[in-house]
This record gives sequence, C-alpha cells and structure tokens, in this order.
Amino acid sequence: MNIEENPKPLEGEDQVHDTLTSDYVSGVKERAQLKEEIETLTKEVNRVKSQNYDLTKKIEKLENEKTESRKQSGQQKKGRKKRPAKRKTPKKKTSSSSSVGKQEDESEKEDPFENMDLLYEEIAKQFPTLPLSTILVAQQKFTEADVNNDGTIDSVELENVLDSAALFVTKSEVKEMLKNIDADESDSIDFFECLKVCDQLHNNRKTSLPRSLQNQKSALCSIQ
Repeated sequence: MNIEENPKPLEGEDQVHDTLTSDYVSGVKERAQLKEEIETLTKEVNRVKSQNYDLTKKIEKLENEKTESRKQSGQQKKGRKKRPAKRKTPKKKTSSSSSVGKQEDESEKEDPFENMDLLYEEIAKQFPTLPLSTILVAQQKFTEADVNNDGTIDSVELENVLDSAALFVTKSEVKEMLKNIDADESDSIDFFECLKVCDQLHNNRKTSLPRSLQNQKSALCSIQ
C-alpha cells in the first residue's frame, strides 16, 4: 500500500489560506495608508500652528504700533496750539441802535473763531502793534484758563490762572480786575478783551488794573 508523504491540501483549505493572505496584505496596506494620512495630518496641523503663531505675532506687533501711534498722537495734541473758543453768552451792551446794527453786520460775517487765519487777521486789525509772540502766549493762557470752554473767563477761572502764575491776589482784587477788563459788563472776559489789556500794557497806555500787576507787564501778558 502506497502512502503519500505530502498529501495535497483540501480545496477548502486553499481558499481559507488565500483569504487570510489577502486580508493580511490588505491590512498592511491600510495601515501604511493610515500612517501616511496621519503624517499628512500632522504636517498640516504643524503648518497651521506655525501660521497661527505668525499671525499672533503680527497682531501683537500691530497692537503695539497702534498703542505707540495713539501715544504720539496724544503728545502731538498736547503740544498743539489750542484755539480759543467763541463766546457762548451774548454781550450785554446792546442798547444803542448803532451797536445793534453792528452786531447784525458781524453776525453775517464768517466766524473768525472757526478759522485761525481769519482770527489772526481780526487780531491784526484791532491790535496792529501787538507782537505775535504775545498773541500766541495769550492764546495759550486763555484756553488753559477757560476750563469749561465757553469762550470766556469768569472770576474763578481768572483767580486760578493768576495763582498758577504765582500772582497771588485776593478775591476782591480778582473781582475788581475782572470788572476793569470786562468792557461789556458780562461778568466775564473774552479773548479780545484780554488782548486789549495786553495791547495797553505793551504800548504803556494807562489801564485800570491794580498797579502791582501793571508793574508786572510781562507776567500779566503771559497770564492772558
């Protein structure tokens, strides 16, 4: 009796073996594909992270530049010459018909307080001998004194600016000074009334100010 040393596998066993081999190969391919996909996703994540980092740095840089720009703008505004405000309250002396007509004519003109060129032209007409340096100092001091920006300086604001200039006066002296400067009796002085006093002092004309302040001509002009 002949016995086969290597018997042939059954047909079903071949199919099972082929299936297992195919599954194994497919599994290897899937793992390799998944690995590639993971590597691709990892690279994309790293790229996005790097991009976000760059964007964050750019945003920080822009914010710093914006903050610095605001600081510089604020410094420029502080150093810029302020324009005196227009009187908000009307003048009291309007009884005569001529003054009424004059006010009507002036109301039709362009407001010089809205245009610095017109303002300086008007100042030059009224005070032709007043130096520009005195006008600029008066402009600065007036706007600093006019805290509420109503175009006038009242007794409280006048006292404060006198104190800040180390010209310490009593309240009664402040009221007397205000009364003497206040040409229209409105209990306040506007920018042109201040310039009028500066012009009188500059030309050594008599004023109604206290003698102690008249002797400090430059200081008083600096106040106004």
